[in-house]
Amino acid sequence: MRIAYVAMPWSDVTIDRVVQETPLDRTFHLTLQEGAVFTATPGQYVVLRDPTEEPERDWYFSLSGVPAEDGTLRI
Repeated sequence: MRIAYVAMPWSDVTIDRVVQETPLDRTFHLTLQEGAVFTATPGQYVVLRDPTEEPERDWYFSLSGVPAEDGTLRI
């Protein structure tokens, strides 16, 4: 997967964990590639793209919190 937001270049991310919060809602825990810098605030949106998907499409998500100390993002 790749992630981006306004004024940030695309960065590679890994989906580490998916938590089923309700029957319709899930929280995705993402880890940025090593060395990537990501500064954001809760509620800010990000764009995810799977470069292996044909045709390519973007998914837009809101951050559910600031990045954790270990760099994990939650959307």
